[in-house]
Order: sequence, then structure tokens, then C-alpha cells
Amino acid sequence: MKKIIKITLISLITLFTVNSFSQGNLQFKRARLESYTFSNIDPSSPRYDTLVVTAGTVLKITSASLITTDGHDFQDSYILTITINDHSVVNYNSRLTKTYAPIWLGAGTYLIKAARSFSNSSTIFSFSGIEFNVVP
Repeated sequence: MKKIIKITLISLITLFTVNSFSQGNLQFKRARLESYTFSNIDPSSPRYDTLVVTAGTVLKITSASLITTDGHDFQDSYILTITINDHSVVNYNSRLTKTYAPIWLGAGTYLIKAARSFSNSSTIFSFSGIEFNVVP
């Protein structure tokens, strides 16, 4: 009898511990890897695109990166910023890239903005993330 109580108690403690480290009411839906190409960015005309997170889901952006598509490398006094709804995602400044991740986005449509300090060239912004279903 003591053995059954002991096994039950250990099982309950294990179940409680495993559930306390879960994502709460989030259920994995899919991994997302997306890229956006912004052409002819210059200081007077930033470029825009949209990111959609479908209803009933949330998106966790886990990493982001930038590359140029026109053969020009990033320069010393060069500033490039990617924002989503005016929140910085990636900043490049003087050969230092700063990524602000993770970033959680709820359901909705978000505005992605690419802005540069000078030069008229193109950039690809990529991010990877995990999309979750919100389980009631």
C-alpha cells in the first residue's frame, strides 16, 4: 500500500512540475521563416511591408537578420533600422548589428518599416519564429 501511495505521489509531483514549465495556454502551430525585400531605400523614403499574425495565434520572433542585395557592404557611418509597429527589431550602426529578440506579437496586422541613413540600395530582412495557437 505504501508503495502505491509513493508512486502516486511521485507521479503527481512530476506532472505538476512538467506543467509548471509549459507555455501556459499556447500550443505549437508551426515554425515561421520569412523574408522581406526592401528596394531603393534612401533617407527620404523608407520602405514598408506588412506582417500578419492570424486570429487565435501569437508569434514569437526568435531571431532576425539583414543582408544587402546590391553588392554593397554595410559601411562605417551607415545606419539601418527595421521596425515592426515602431518597435526596433534590428539596428545596424557602425558595423554592429543589434537584434531585439525574442519579440512576441499577438494576432493582427503589423507594419514593417525599413529605413537607412544614406545610400540608395536594397536590403533583405529575414526572421525566424514560432507560431502558437492560443488555447482557451
